[in-house]
Amino acid sequence: MKIIFPFLFLFISNVYCQNKISLSNQIYKELKEKVRYQVANNLDSAFYYCNKIEESNHSLHQIYAKSYKSYLFQLKGDTIKSNTFMDEANQILRKEKVTFKSKEICSHVYHLEGLIAKKRGKFYEALDKFEKGKLLSNENKDLIQIFKLNNNISSIYAEIGNYNVAINKLKENDSLLDRIGVLFSNKEFEMNKSIVNYNIANIYENLYSKNNHFKDLDTAINYLNKTIRYSDNLLQYKIRAIIDLGSINKIKGNHIDAEKYYNSADIFATDNHFIYESIVVKYNLGDLFFTRKNYEKALIYFKQVDSISIKYNLKKEEYILSNYFQAKIYQVLNENDKAVLYSNIYLNEFEKGKDKLFLESVAINSKINNNEIKLEVENIKKAAERSKVKNILFQILLGVLFSILIFYLIKMSIDKKRANLKVEKLLNEYKINKEEGKHQKKISQAFNIDDEKERDILEKLIVLEEKKYFLDPNFNQQNVAKKIKTNTTYLSNVVNKNFGKTFSEYSNELKINYAIEELINNPVYRKYSTQAIAESVGYKNANSFTISFKKRAGMTPAQFILNIQNRV
Repeated sequence: MKIIFPFLFLFISNVYCQNKISLSNQIYKELKEKVRYQVANNLDSAFYYCNKIEESNHSLHQIYAKSYKSYLFQLKGDTIKSNTFMDEANQILRKEKVTFKSKEICSHVYHLEGLIAKKRGKFYEALDKFEKGKLLSNENKDLIQIFKLNNNISSIYAEIGNYNVAINKLKENDSLLDRIGVLFSNKEFEMNKSIVNYNIANIYENLYSKNNHFKDLDTAINYLNKTIRYSDNLLQYKIRAIIDLGSINKIKGNHIDAEKYYNSADIFATDNHFIYESIVVKYNLGDLFFTRKNYEKALIYFKQVDSISIKYNLKKEEYILSNYFQAKIYQVLNENDKAVLYSNIYLNEFEKGKDKLFLESVAINSKINNNEIKLEVENIKKAAERSKVKNILFQILLGVLFSILIFYLIKMSIDKKRANLKVEKLLNEYKINKEEGKHQKKISQAFNIDDEKERDILEKLIVLEEKKYFLDPNFNQQNVAKKIKTNTTYLSNVVNKNFGKTFSEYSNELKINYAIEELINNPVYRKYSTQAIAESVGYKNANSFTISFKKRAGMTPAQFILNIQNRV
């Protein structure tokens, strides 16, 4: 093993060295240009060309490739790999002697470290890296690198809100680019012109957000059109410029033109597989239709934002705000379950990203303070939950009312059947009494009253019945006793003994039976009011009559009349 191990190590070292290649300056330059071009168009292609450079046996080439791969990994959101490759690049760089070339590559590393810090929201760290890179480039009189660093320095001033300084630096840089244009290839020159013009336009848009001066938007439109003119080799910036033109038209109220720009950007982004730009444009289309209160279309685009963001793990400000708007839409549509669902998604993502840079973008894009958005969504959630509880209670109430209604209808049906049977019974009684033509009276011998006297009282009562004296309001025990020449005690005993009821009950029965008979036979009588019917049978008020009538017939006079009319 002592012999084999050194041999194996030597073998691996030789193989490793054989895997490294020598790159000519021309090929190295071409590969670097391809990397820079693909960063804005296709990250996977940019990785491919970085790997080609990394295969070089030249240490400076390896530093360039590793530092650029660090930036590419950061663009993909992989901070761990980004740090790993930057550490590897710096380890090799520290071993280099200070030369023109080493200072050139060191400036390049500072530049990329600044871009990575900016991407992570560490603006002051980014500015420090850019300034260090610019210092080295000034020593080398590297105007191209100075131009690139100036671009990014101005972007930091823009990020921290110092817009006037940022604009002045960018305009100076644009003039510098025109002076040193011959140092670039045509493709690089146009790419840089595109970037500078887009950055200037972007700052004027931010100025409008701050001051609400439409002249800033008009200036932004001018620079966005310049961006598009120079963006044939930088499709990402072309798409962003078109999206921004759509947004400016939306702000100005030109919704038709805004929709055209957004649709154009959507086609470009989809055809060229720009995932994040596709999310941005779909979010803007959703926002546009939300503004126009076309909630159905707005939901289509917001849901596309969600699905793409989740699929590619790009949950940025557009994803958060799409859920914010969906919560608002479902609240308007009274779909409370969905309003609560999207409120929860928004609030959860808000808490996850509380310390992230994209929350700054949320505030800028929505023009609302983050805490105000959070408070609004919490209120939407609470309102939706309250409405949901109200709906549940309302449904329970409806269920109870429906049950009561069913119970009432069943009871009504049963009562109606009972009433019909009662009426049927009364009608049969009436027919039987009519056929007999006289009252059947049973005189009991049980009570100690003279039979002749009892019979006399009964016969006189029957005469009074036939004369319908009971219809008189004064038909009472005292008056009847006086009329048939007896005393009230005799009269009460005779009625109780022969009819099984008190005189008052006997009197009420005569009156009610008469009313029932008239209601059965006399259509005109059925048209009388309850009060009139009551008075016609000797009652002074309708309430007493109704109570007595219901006790006898099992229903009120009005219900009895309706039943009789339904039978006619």
